[in-house]
Amino acid sequence: MALITGLYESGIENIVEDKLAFINFDEIFIHSDALERIKPDQMVVEMLEKIKINGPLMTRLKTIKTKA
Repeated sequence: MALITGLYESGIENIVEDKLAFINFDEIFIHSDALERIKPDQMVVEMLEKIKINGPLMTRLKTIKTKA
């Protein structure tokens, strides 16, 4: 959460300009409410390779995708 807050307080648009930021997140962050603060036109959420795919994770990703 601190990472996202810091990026937006610093002005993520100043960092990435008109490009997308690709950032790897762990499963805890993906299930957190902080994920919903990400603006999809500025940042792409990537999952760490060590995350095991399961039903709750797929449900969460589908939910987030519909909100983006």
